[in-house]
Amino acid sequence: MSRQGDAGLTLIEMMIVLVLIGVATSAAVIGLGRGSAAQKVEAESRRLVEMLSLAVDEAMVTRQPLRLEWHASGYFVTRADGKPPATARLAGGYDLPGGIALQRDTASDGALIIRPDGLGDPAALTIAGPRNSWTVRFDGLLAQATAAPA
Repeated sequence: MSRQGDAGLTLIEMMIVLVLIGVATSAAVIGLGRGSAAQKVEAESRRLVEMLSLAVDEAMVTRQPLRLEWHASGYFVTRADGKPPATARLAGGYDLPGGIALQRDTASDGALIIRPDGLGDPAALTIAGPRNSWTVRFDGLLAQATAAPA
């Protein structure tokens, strides 16, 4: 038996096509949301550079020293007297994504003093992920992120 004049799709065929398009679109959107682990480590090191730059700016404007304090999974900025900083983006702290850790080049108490005059102990902070790491070097005034040698 031939189907002459029945050119087109049935409702079931149309629904199958729509479901397949939906699944493909969902997979693409989920894939876009995930950066590689290497990209996440780089992004976190650049975020730390930005936070240090903001902290230097606030210390200079307010003439109040600040402290960058950290633990393995995050960091936060406070004034030297323990009060929160005036800049909203510095207040509240920041937690690193899972699998990424922060450590300093030397054994220390987990605090870095940011002075209003820009003078301070230079520091190197390492943000490490599962496959790569970045080093954030801070001289008391400027911060710079570079990929650590493999």
